[in-house]
Amino acid sequence: MLARPEIPDGETWERRVAGRGFDKNAIPEEAMQEMGRGMSAAPMQIEEALREKTRVVVLGDPGSGKSTMLKYLALRLAKDKDAPLPILLPLNAYAKALQQKEINLQAYLSEYFAARAESVASLAPLFKEAIEHGKAVILLDGLDEVQSNRAALVQKVEAFSHDVIARGNRVLVTSRIVGYRDASLSAQNWSLYTLLDFTPEAIRTFANQWCLAFEKSTLGDTPEAEKAAKAETESLLEALRTNPGVERLASNPLLLTILALIKRQGVELPKSRIKLYDRYLETLIDAWNRASALDKSAGRESMDYEATLEVLGPLALRIREENPTAGLVSARQLQEWLAEYYMKEWGLKRDPPARKRVSSSRTYVHTPTCWSNAAMGSMASFT
Repeated sequence: MLARPEIPDGETWERRVAGRGFDKNAIPEEAMQEMGRGMSAAPMQIEEALREKTRVVVLGDPGSGKSTMLKYLALRLAKDKDAPLPILLPLNAYAKALQQKEINLQAYLSEYFAARAESVASLAPLFKEAIEHGKAVILLDGLDEVQSNRAALVQKVEAFSHDVIARGNRVLVTSRIVGYRDASLSAQNWSLYTLLDFTPEAIRTFANQWCLAFEKSTLGDTPEAEKAAKAETESLLEALRTNPGVERLASNPLLLTILALIKRQGVELPKSRIKLYDRYLETLIDAWNRASALDKSAGRESMDYEATLEVLGPLALRIREENPTAGLVSARQLQEWLAEYYMKEWGLKRDPPARKRVSSSRTYVHTPTCWSNAAMGSMASFT
């Protein structure tokens, strides 16, 4: 994926930082100055940036592909026997572990994988050897996703990075653009890059690869799959070309993926943005329900479309009224609003069952970040 060491631009810096208005405080001043020095720099692959720099922060919008990028990097490095060992960790998992006990980041790396599967339960010696010999790349995902005590987490990331980089390793951290101001790393030590929106060429490349992968999953690696993928690609690109509003949304990788899914279901892409956002929500809820059915251990409940809209609608309206510029809401504020909603609509009190219901609702409203974008988009279409 392409990135540039500069202030995020996208369609505009205003949109990338605050949704619909300029917020000069969205990035720390020292970080803005650092990025500003690279405004004339040419776009570059993140792999290249990681080869040149030892400490890298990658910023991006929700759905811009930050987590997918880290998984791709980890896979690429793992397939190369001469490459350093990739170690990928979601920082919110480490933050949750810190709530239970004090543990340094290096020790938690192996503990995290041990809890996931028996086949990777004994990685501590491997990680220790790679880090001690400067042959590791540590990929830390979602600095902005940590909900509490971010300052302490940032300090631990800084201390860990200082130690492992002194031994010859490299560290890459991702964060959303909005939210980085609340969990920023030292601009003097870290090189900041911003993921770029998909260009028309990138949209075509993505569509080609996505459609081919989809067809191969059903038809196998056959000439028929390639032929079907080519037809699907051209159909998708033609649908985007004939609808400039939809084409602009396709510059975001997640939204483009959902557009491809909608189109693949044989549904014509709506000309109206309101109807398109409605399709987004339907697709995301369907994906959530499918995932819930496959992973019962996660404790995720399936969702009813109409019931979900009953929650998202008032939430989108309230965000629009109280924060029309950025279109954002903090996790704490979201939970308070949901509590008010359930108390008003269902007569729930602030007792443990009610809190459990609010917590569950917050999960499915907050986790798929583009749901709130879709809801806000519908509201914006009226203004």
